[in-house]
Amino acid sequence: EVPFPVAGQLTIVVVSGRNLRAADRAMMGFGAPVSSDPYVVLKCISGDEKPQTHTTKVVNKNLNPNWNETFMFNVKGQRLPKLSFETFDKDMMKSDFP
Repeated sequence: EVPFPVAGQLTIVVVSGRNLRAADRAMMGFGAPVSSDPYVVLKCISGDEKPQTHTTKVVNKNLNPNWNETFMFNVKGQRLPKLSFETFDKDMMKSDFP
């Protein structure tokens, strides 16, 4: 716990990803994975509030994506907020996976 209440806005900038795992296969799903369509899901839990979630845009066919996206979270409470960042592959044929 922090010795003072936390209140305000937290700004997060998702800049880029590097050397991400290839998850999409070429040639109608055959062969080794060659690319991904990555995006990031950010989650912030602050106090007893419902988690806030933001999602970056999808960068198609890229293992080194640049997002340069800014997100704002409202924070308050007696504890510093908990943040999580997960990278997923957007796949049109099946559900997304980390």
